[in-house]
Amino acid sequence: MNNSETEKKSPQPSQRKKKWPLWITIAILIVILLLIGRRIEYGSRKQALPPSAVPVYATETRVGDMKVFLNGLGSVIPINSVVLKSQVGGELMSVHFKEGQFVNKGDLLAEIDSRPFDAMIKQAEGQLVKDKALQDNAKAQYESYKQMVVKNAVDKLDYISKEASYYQAMGQVEYDQGVLDNAQLQLTYSKITAPLSGIAGFLSINPGNIVSADGSQGIATINQLDPIYVLFSLPEDDLQQILEKYQDGKNQISVDAYNRNDSKRIISGTLTSIDNQISSSTGTIQFKATFANPDSKLYPNQFVNAHLLLNIEKNVLIIPTAALQHGPQGDFVYVVNKDQTVSAKVVEHGHTEGDSMSIKKGLSQGDLVVIDGIERLREGTKVEVMQPRHSDNPSQG
Repeated sequence: MNNSETEKKSPQPSQRKKKWPLWITIAILIVILLLIGRRIEYGSRKQALPPSAVPVYATETRVGDMKVFLNGLGSVIPINSVVLKSQVGGELMSVHFKEGQFVNKGDLLAEIDSRPFDAMIKQAEGQLVKDKALQDNAKAQYESYKQMVVKNAVDKLDYISKEASYYQAMGQVEYDQGVLDNAQLQLTYSKITAPLSGIAGFLSINPGNIVSADGSQGIATINQLDPIYVLFSLPEDDLQQILEKYQDGKNQISVDAYNRNDSKRIISGTLTSIDNQISSSTGTIQFKATFANPDSKLYPNQFVNAHLLLNIEKNVLIIPTAALQHGPQGDFVYVVNKDQTVSAKVVEHGHTEGDSMSIKKGLSQGDLVVIDGIERLREGTKVEVMQPRHSDNPSQG
């Protein structure tokens, strides 16, 4: 009995519960309350702090002149381009120019073997001397018979025969002279000269090869580079306003040639001619501009962007193109207010020239428009203008 009672009174290890001391529990509660209080205080302070200003770059709108350009893709073509071809057949003996060299009109460029033509000249000269002697003899007989026939000293038929022989001799001499002239011309053709001034291209045939007189193979190509043409296309809708200015004739229409990616002006020229028909497949019409090209800034078959100066708008409001944004309500710009917040103002823009554009409606002169840092802006955003600056525009002045 005593043993069983003892077992009931003694708890098993699994039935014992550990109790935290009271002071530890109180300390934990105090720490939790302090953390909650700090968090609430931090949140309150954070709400009380004003939002940080967004750094932006801005510039003032200005009034100036805006050039109105019509832009089209074009290619450079030489005013004159000649393929050097031999007019006589024979062996190409020598070439007197280097590939890529500038040659002047009349320069000796190549020579064909002239020995056959020298022989032809000697042969023709010999035949001419022979036939001239026969002509002289025929003439003397003719003159003699002419006098005798008047006196009835010879038969008239004999006189007519002598007369015919004389004229036949004259014809033979003329023929011989033509053969000689042709042989001399062939000799001249054996020396190939530059028909114009320009840049000589790569050789198509080397000395030692036989060239033919049929023109099937050229020796090289010469391109005249100064002046030079740019052929470009514009939409047919632009034709009438260009024609009005072109046919007026008071001022030449300026055309600027820009590089392939339209980032840099290469050279300026003038509109020379307008094609007489519109392309039915593209709805465009071709224009030709002429450029003085002494430094070879333009090269044949080079792709360029042609900017045709149509007009100059005077005293228009101008902003950088970087300021213009697009939204559901249309085009707009962010304007910095006096309280250093921004407002989105809907605008109507005009023409663009380089990095600048004209504004028809929505802004006033002196408005400060944001040009950089725009992606973080909303209506009413607080901003800090880092460096107010005036835009540089090539049309200014």
